Amino acid sequence: MWLGRAYGEKADRASVLSGYGLGKKVRAEFEAAVNLDGHNGEALSDLGEFYYSAPSLVGGGVGKAEGIARKLDTIDAVRAQELRGRIAEHEKDYTKAEAAFKASVAASVHPAHQWSTLASYYRRRERWDEMLQAVKAVAATDKQHTASLVNGASSLIRSKREPKLAIQMLESYLASNKKTEEAPAFAVHVQLGKLRQETGDSAGAQSEFQAALALAKDYKPAQQQATNSGR
Repeated sequence: MWLGRAYGEKADRASVLSGYGLGKKVRAEFEAAVNLDGHNGEALSDLGEFYYSAPSLVGGGVGKAEGIARKLDTIDAVRAQELRGRIAEHEKDYTKAEAAFKASVAASVHPAHQWSTLASYYRRRERWDEMLQAVKAVAATDKQHTASLVNGASSLIRSKREPKLAIQMLESYLASNKKTEEAPAFAVHVQLGKLRQETGDSAGAQSEFQAALALAKDYKPAQQQATNSGR
């Protein structure tokens, strides 16, 4: 599953010709993950996302993605609804997409991640008030301070809204013991540093960039920001 994700990130940066070859590798790895454990909701969800977003030339197809959603119904109903939302959004059926994302929130016992997904959807649709309410729901429901806080803060950052709330959410994540590779601490420190710069806290920004470099000394965004903020 993780190898498929790595190939996917590489494909995003590749030329069209190289991208096709990498796309086939992504599909092969995700399918291998599902073949190894057909009840792994995370692997199934990754495969479903590949199917709806990839061209048929490399094995994609909306019908295949819908088949994965049906499998997820009995394994992970929350991810099933979230996948249906992403498929519907891809197909530009925005009413169906919103309903599915809301259904994933309703089906979840701990819905912080689902709220962050809904917030991202509202950001893409430029529905700012609803996005803000969804982000606030992330902050209210994420009692363990997981990567959902980073996802919610990212919606605020990308929409240039509520920087103080975004700072609070990133700080809470960095102070927690729930940090994961999905939101690496060094990258979050850079996000937080940029926000501090924007709010006039130059010293705080430099501190965040240095914290990022202490964790990942070769991380170029941290190197660039530390150099620029130190001038």
